Amino acid sequence: MTANFDTAWTFTYDGGVDSRNDPIFDVFKQAIILPSGDLICVGSTDDSSGIANVLIEKLSQKGKLLLKKQFSFRGNCKGASIIQSINGEFFVGGVRFGSPLLLRLDSQLNLKSNYWYYDSIADRSKLLQGATLQSLVQTTDGRIIAVGGDAFPYGSGSTLNNYAVWMEFDSLGAPINRVREWSDSPGFEIAGWSLLETASGGFLMGGNQATGIITNVGDRAGLFKYSFSLKGVGTEMNQVSRVRKLRNGKLIVVGQAYEEDCWTKYQRLSYDAWWSFISEAGSNDSWNTAGLSGSDDALFDATQLTDNRIAFLGLKGTVPDSGLWVFVTDSTAKTIQWEKQFDLPAIAGGVTRNNLDPYTIAATPDSGFIVVGKENTTKQGENAFAIKFVPKPMPVSNLPSRENMKQIHPFNSGSLSFEIWRTGKVVFREYDLHGRLIQVQEKAVGKPGTVSFRLTGSTGKNQLMLWELTAPNEHLIGDLP
Repeated sequence: MTANFDTAWTFTYDGGVDSRNDPIFDVFKQAIILPSGDLICVGSTDDSSGIANVLIEKLSQKGKLLLKKQFSFRGNCKGASIIQSINGEFFVGGVRFGSPLLLRLDSQLNLKSNYWYYDSIADRSKLLQGATLQSLVQTTDGRIIAVGGDAFPYGSGSTLNNYAVWMEFDSLGAPINRVREWSDSPGFEIAGWSLLETASGGFLMGGNQATGIITNVGDRAGLFKYSFSLKGVGTEMNQVSRVRKLRNGKLIVVGQAYEEDCWTKYQRLSYDAWWSFISEAGSNDSWNTAGLSGSDDALFDATQLTDNRIAFLGLKGTVPDSGLWVFVTDSTAKTIQWEKQFDLPAIAGGVTRNNLDPYTIAATPDSGFIVVGKENTTKQGENAFAIKFVPKPMPVSNLPSRENMKQIHPFNSGSLSFEIWRTGKVVFREYDLHGRLIQVQEKAVGKPGTVSFRLTGSTGKNQLMLWELTAPNEHLIGDLP
């Protein structure tokens, strides 16, 4: 592995018990990162009477609770998605009594308005099926677009409706009379789990087993599914979790694909985690998989880090369960540079906290990322969690050999380059084989990126040079001929 990440902090929210002493169920479905590095998490909790409420919590960049908001309406209501608008307000998508709910909040998370797509007079839903607003986008012209359907599921085998809804609001959250529904599309299995605006001004929606191409006014222009021929079985469809857009405009889809040799090797079906770059029309331009052979693995989300690498979130089918699965690739999404599974720290009594359902991932300004989801427990109900990951220096014992060093830190024209993850002073020292200091160089790094140091003329002459790099939260050592 040529990268290394670790947890900087973990945060859990436990709502306790209600008035009947029943456990309260808490979950974070999505988080957005503010420019300061603080984050806002949205999900749901229960009130004292056991009725579900929208839960919104603001955490500091160090994982401390700064602000908590709980919104309740008649009947159960839950939050599932959040965006910050151009003017600094927040929009939260969710569900109330089975029908779409949109909240508009000010910069301090105070409720300014709410819209419930429900016929209160006739006391019935306006939609063909129940729907939660799972993804929100503010368009370049200021509109708020929401898509939804079934709540985002976990793993394979869930019973899902073949259904998605598209809704449009103005910049203040007031509805525009354009609502689109797609139910039981022949030959496709769709869901409104994610949405992005394309460069051409339309939209791409992803979920279940398909991506949908949608025009600027919400008309469906086409559907695309991802199939391949599975040895010994025939044609099978991939599961689509989400579609995401990178900063360079490239689009990527994540989900599940059957292992290509699962039937011939194990005589059973098992999923790999799958991700591909796709076009605006939905067609895949690449095909990548990872996971454990013979088990069900899945990807649920992806985000591009500030250094252009891509971080992926999912679950790996290890036995026993080893927590959520994260891995980081290079900017091409081809090469996995680091991967690991994580649990929450143990609580009093040594109770293992490895029953985690991660939902979404978001990049942070310090080249790290945040993962949010829920912790499933047996006695305490479900607890919401957020975990912060940051880049860490490679352990000395894991430093690459001299043969590989040039590939990671190019040694060209008498210089040595490093990727620095935090701002501050960087010190580079050279020593001879006897440990005598040859020279010291210092540089101030104002933003994460590559920093290079010129080497002395003694290198490259069959002499061994030792070097040491110290930077904020980093310490590396190595040698070069």
